[in-house]
Amino acid sequence: MKVLSTKQLDGNQLLYADKLGLKITTMDVVETTGVNFEFNPALLKTYDGVVFTSQNAVNGFFAFGNFVTIISGKKIFATSGRTANALAQRGFIPMMGKNANELADVIINNKTVKSVMHICGNLKLDVLEEKLTGAKISYTPLVVYETILLKEKAPSGKYDAVMLYSPSGVESYFSANKPREKTAYCCIGDTTAAAAIKTAPASLVFEAKEPTPESMMDCIVETLVVKK
Repeated sequence: MKVLSTKQLDGNQLLYADKLGLKITTMDVVETTGVNFEFNPALLKTYDGVVFTSQNAVNGFFAFGNFVTIISGKKIFATSGRTANALAQRGFIPMMGKNANELADVIINNKTVKSVMHICGNLKLDVLEEKLTGAKISYTPLVVYETILLKEKAPSGKYDAVMLYSPSGVESYFSANKPREKTAYCCIGDTTAAAAIKTAPASLVFEAKEPTPESMMDCIVETLVVKK
């Protein structure tokens, strides 16, 4: 089965794909670049909690300088999977939600959090801000990286499935590649799936059980092979 991944995969992930019988071609549909946030006014405020919703946000925040003191002693919130794992590797164990929508509920239900700083990229979704401000929780974004849409054509060939990792990735991919009814689109989470369904309503779109490339591969096999 031929699969296109819209981001690069590491050696272990490619080995896992091979064990499942998936022939994967990779391409990057977005790229990220760090933003100098050292003098951002958001850093001068105090917050009850700090929120991370992407691995890029974690990497960008800690790569630019020693900002550990900004979040030490505060409640840390993160989406589960790669984002939470990246924080754990740096010694922070966050309270988690599967996606930004669920994470907002976790923050609201905490009851003690009245203000948060959201470490994010320039193309962040609005769901977190809308739910938190609706619950009277002060929300301040801190942009630490920018996402650039590459909008490139996929390598030639027919693919049984395409792996999509973010709403911005969906936008970038479909800006240069037409949806195909006979191609399935496997998404890493529900916000990505919603973007894919909106863009390719006539195609099969489904969501991985866990927000990892390995889970996406499992779902491709289960959906396109096992259930046939």
